[in-house]
Amino acid sequence: IHMIEAMKRAGLAPAEAIMVGMAFGPGQVLGRVGEMVWGSRFPAVTTGRVAMAALPLAMLFLVSGSMNFPLALLFSAVCGMSNGMVTIARGTVSLALFGRERYGAVIGDLAIASLGARACGPVALAWGLERAGLQGSAAIGLGFALAAVGAMEIVAIIDRRHRQEKSTQPA
Repeated sequence: IHMIEAMKRAGLAPAEAIMVGMAFGPGQVLGRVGEMVWGSRFPAVTTGRVAMAALPLAMLFLVSGSMNFPLALLFSAVCGMSNGMVTIARGTVSLALFGRERYGAVIGDLAIASLGARACGPVALAWGLERAGLQGSAAIGLGFALAAVGAMEIVAIIDRRHRQEKSTQPA
């Protein structure tokens, strides 16, 4: 719901702002379909890396300061694609790294973190929009998105080491 207000603050007409908010859902579906079509060709962590890389890209559209309707639609769709792929990566990467034995505990821990962020996010965004405006909030969001990219790269290093260890173990 904050996206609609943010887009109105960026200068979009109310109907355009609503359409931008609606583009997030199809973006999620597109991200998930893309993962279903191409995801089996790559290690699970690749989905996470692509999903995390898409988020700062989307945030750059907001930080640019020159928001127009097509750019806003692209922002929303890319954010949605990232979010859609993250939901898949959360499960597949956990399974690949920790196996079936530890999967339940790991996915539960991730759910706690995810639910906490989802609970705090709207309040933090509303506060940020009031205090720092759209560009300031987007810059903070970009910082968090880049931190997520960094965290995913650490996971990729762990995954690479894990796969190397598995390949060198005797059968």
